Amino acid sequence: MASESAGQEGDKDTGHRNHFQLLQEEGFSWSGKEPNTLFQNRGDGTFDEVGNVLGTYLRLDSRGAAAADFDGDGDLDLAVYNRNNPVIKLFRNDAPGQGNALEIDLTGTESGPMAVGAQVVARCGERQLLRQVEVGSGFISQPPPRLHFGLGECRTVDSVSIRWPSGLEQTLSDLPVNHRVEITEGENEFESFALRPRNYNRRDLAPVAGELSAPRPDLRFRRLTGEGELALADLDRETVVLNFWATWCTACVLEMPDLQSLASRFAGRVRFLGVSLDLERTDDEIVAFAEELGTTYEQLLGTVEDQVPFSSLGASPPGAVPLTAVIHQGTVRAVYVGQIDVDDLAQLLESLE
Repeated sequence: MASESAGQEGDKDTGHRNHFQLLQEEGFSWSGKEPNTLFQNRGDGTFDEVGNVLGTYLRLDSRGAAAADFDGDGDLDLAVYNRNNPVIKLFRNDAPGQGNALEIDLTGTESGPMAVGAQVVARCGERQLLRQVEVGSGFISQPPPRLHFGLGECRTVDSVSIRWPSGLEQTLSDLPVNHRVEITEGENEFESFALRPRNYNRRDLAPVAGELSAPRPDLRFRRLTGEGELALADLDRETVVLNFWATWCTACVLEMPDLQSLASRFAGRVRFLGVSLDLERTDDEIVAFAEELGTTYEQLLGTVEDQVPFSSLGASPPGAVPLTAVIHQGTVRAVYVGQIDVDDLAQLLESLE
């Protein structure tokens, strides 16, 4: 019986090895061609699947993930553990998002060195953000105990309240934004260290705005605020500002009032067009969202593939938004990656007249 049992275990091990060998050779996940997904919280109880846009939409047999600020620039990056190659996949967050951040390291005394279970509430104006020191986020994976607070437009942290696992509660005031803060249980003094500039080590390959001279891609977009399609080829006698955006993109929302102000300023001289990459929303939802932000320029529907010719010119990952292209008489003259600088774009448009 013992030898028979050992033989069955040996067959099982051999089967597992052969299966994983096939996974490695074919590049499939355990379930076949099922890709990873990444969901972004809208803040209203709903989510958008953004993995295809942000580059995490891969056919990997992934088992665990941990989000952390690996490069110390104030935004969360993502490490994914896979059972096929590559075993560890690190996604560095180079999204051109705006906003401030605060990172907190807790050192417990009565609560133990990692202070697992400690709860921290950061207050910024009327906003209250709750974080908790946790362990375990998937199969053999866990995030570091450092707590990350995305503060958005908040420029100061009014107070931070900590409930330690020991039961001790303490409050600290006037913590600096865009810093990592080290707090020890029971002590009111803390140490702070400035975070690196956002995306400080991203390769800057994009040409200087206005120095591009690339042929306009031959693209057609479906109109959201009208019928039929709009072809870029039909606008070769005009100056066009083409803004790729999405409803889930914070930086897109922040810059749309600026784009509208420029559209009004250059009315009759420059055509502004919005290209939404929201394939999961209805036309009416996209249009209503844009109108709530005060935009009056025409809205179109596009895909990541439509954006690729422009993202390659701007050395940006396909699908990363916002991305704004300036096309003058059939020639791409500039590609802006991330939130626009109003003065830079206005100066370029004036120079093209």
